Amino acid sequence: MIEIDVFISAYVAMALSVLLLVLIILLIWKKKWLSWKSVGMGILIFIVFALVLEQLLHIFLIDRDSGLLKFSNNPYLFVLYGCLAAGIFEEVGRYVGFRFLLRKNREFGDGLSYGLGHGGIEVIVVTFLSLISLVIISTFINQGMFDALFSESLTADQLNDVKDQYLNMEWFMPLISFLERIPALALHLSLSLLVLLSVKRKKKSFLLLAIGFHAIFNFFPGLYQADIVPLWFTEVIIWIFGIGCFWFIIKSRKLFDGETDH
Repeated sequence: MIEIDVFISAYVAMALSVLLLVLIILLIWKKKWLSWKSVGMGILIFIVFALVLEQLLHIFLIDRDSGLLKFSNNPYLFVLYGCLAAGIFEEVGRYVGFRFLLRKNREFGDGLSYGLGHGGIEVIVVTFLSLISLVIISTFINQGMFDALFSESLTADQLNDVKDQYLNMEWFMPLISFLERIPALALHLSLSLLVLLSVKRKKKSFLLLAIGFHAIFNFFPGLYQADIVPLWFTEVIIWIFGIGCFWFIIKSRKLFDGETDH
């Protein structure tokens, strides 16, 4: 039986995820930096580059049964591949958006708005929908319906593995998934500004820097998912990165003052 604490934690995490997005929208709007066109472009580019193109590459390179690369069982190589794929697709997508689709939207507020769209849709897809899935599957397990509903798509061992994962889940794990979104959102806001500067100053080195930072940020969560490093270590690292991203967002404002496209 999955305890009620897990359900409460999931509902609280969902509510906090929505509240976080609303607060960021209000903050950027109050500062008169909000551009809905840039927000929409951030959402569109994330869907095309991360949810379509990147996933197509995964289909060709990742073995469905083992969950590892088709050409190697090395977990470190798999984590490295996943991090680089995310960094390349998402940051190149950002570059394409600013370079070709947002020619008249290249101010500081546009960078923040794009990052809000990109990071916001990721909150919905990665966190909010996964929490809804957690609640639904947990309910099926508690009501004894899980095996009957998924027996045709999963083997007996897979069914047991999934149930064990949910039954052994700590009550605070849904809240952890929300807390991870805060530094992740800071990352997307800061990298959007960095890639925008890459476009405005015509410096591809900034784009490469964004790809590298994105890959490194994802590296430690990838190691945790591969059971290589503990959760607490992963959370400390991504929050250190997140604080650095907040610092860059604040300091980068002056880089856009009086800046024109070169």
